[in-house]
Amino acid sequence: MFLEQILIDAFLDREACASAAPATRSLTMDAGDAGAFAERTARSNVTTDDDLPAWLEHDACVLEAVAPDLTCALRESAARNQPVILVRGMPVDPAVAATPYDGIVDSTASHRAIVNARAVAGCLGLHPIAYAGESARVPHAVCPTHAARGQRSSHGFDAELPFHTDYADRPIDEPVRDQSPAATALIFAVERAEPAIPMRYVPTRRLLSELSAEQIRVGRHEEFAVAAPAIFANGHSPVPCRLFLPGGRCRLNLGTMTGLTDRATRLLRDIAAILADETLTEQIPVRRGDIVILDNQHAIHRRAAFAPRWDGTDRYFIRMSATPDPRAGIAADPCRPWLWS
Repeated sequence: MFLEQILIDAFLDREACASAAPATRSLTMDAGDAGAFAERTARSNVTTDDDLPAWLEHDACVLEAVAPDLTCALRESAARNQPVILVRGMPVDPAVAATPYDGIVDSTASHRAIVNARAVAGCLGLHPIAYAGESARVPHAVCPTHAARGQRSSHGFDAELPFHTDYADRPIDEPVRDQSPAATALIFAVERAEPAIPMRYVPTRRLLSELSAEQIRVGRHEEFAVAAPAIFANGHSPVPCRLFLPGGRCRLNLGTMTGLTDRATRLLRDIAAILADETLTEQIPVRRGDIVILDNQHAIHRRAAFAPRWDGTDRYFIRMSATPDPRAGIAADPCRPWLWS
């Protein structure tokens, strides 16, 4: 116990020092490089995920060839566990895609956004994946849909989405047995932004710096459970898991996580109170063409409620979940190993 206390105190000291660094690393692509990248990837296939590894490598290699400084900065940021990386200045399609209220990405209308996200993922050593229960394809729409009224999901809009990490109910450090693990990163290509609805997140290091060593110790025990989202209601019962993981990582979902002990319940209540302090929250005022890479274990994000206009111009991101190794999951289709159960 004494050694654990020393390790926790040392960790908090490191996190306090690290918290002085900007939580969002902003990078901008040179206009000339953007033009060269657009020209050399104009024929990249985005209408299907077939041969995804080949196209991922192709687009990443082109990005590295035309913008070596940008790719170097991307990798440097990832190597130091940057919670969020924002890339601006990449090329955009001539016409803005309409918000797809059916929740289905029109790949032909968002060719450039998909290629940009895929290239950035490849340069970071990440491979986009999809969960069969969520989407049949890697590009996943984040936008309001009529069927999602009242939902706390990426398609919801009239109910606030509480602070969370995605797929918190899935294995992270735990062995993969009957379901695939949580994605390591989330990559967003911004097609339509709402200035009044910026992306919001809290770096996990900032949350940890607000907690006592005793609270962190509680969070490192398997005294928590997370219910799966409704779309993944496949009979998996919540299993005991840890809230805090080595390396300053975290799994959290204030909407579906419960404590299995009194002290775990108390900790979740304390965390909710801490995260209610807006001064801890980082905002990303995104705009069309931005690529946002969010570390799914070093950043806790949320979405405010909003009122869609339903005229094709509402908030619309294209999201790709990503992992360093697509073979780490359980393939729902052996011919498409990046489509996970």
